Amino acid sequence: MDRQSHLGIQQGLDAAFAQHDSNYEKRTFRSDQDQVFNALDEIRRRQIELATDHIALENLNEAMQLSSTSEDTAADEYQQSRLQFAKKENALKDLMKKLDDIGTCVDQFLGKH
Repeated sequence: MDRQSHLGIQQGLDAAFAQHDSNYEKRTFRSDQDQVFNALDEIRRRQIELATDHIALENLNEAMQLSSTSEDTAADEYQQSRLQFAKKENALKDLMKKLDDIGTCVDQFLGKH
């Protein structure tokens, strides 16, 4: 085989592999890997924030149980309960919003990648 034929075959193979790579960029190292990892880091950050808020909500539940004393009147306990439940309601709404945000972030990630 002469050198010219060899170069032609090599160029043909290189072109075929380049076409294959551009069609199937699902290999380990993608050209947009930085964007992929940045998106995954954002999702992870939001998950950690949600988990932290969830733990804080559990601590709020414990604080609600411990804050009542035997010296409180029924009116005091009622007012305290109203305030605590309002705090809990707001915390739950924040958790649900953050959970929705994570879902949107994951959907966007899956749509792009």
